[in-house]
Amino acid sequence: MVDIGKIIAYESGEMEYDAVIDMFQEMIDDGSVWSLQGHYGRTAHRLIQSGLCKASREARKLWEGRARG
Repeated sequence: MVDIGKIIAYESGEMEYDAVIDMFQEMIDDGSVWSLQGHYGRTAHRLIQSGLCKASREARKLWEGRARG
């Protein structure tokens, strides 16, 4: 799980663009992004679709399963 300080900085608008991408990539990699509120999963999905973040097959399965259920 990503450091809560990073999430607070992100939600407060205090995080630089590159740091946001890095934070989302970290959460995609460890799977925690899919268990947070919907905004995080949707944002991660958009970042993956745009090529700014990468997802393993396992991460894609987690997103697809969550999107369906």
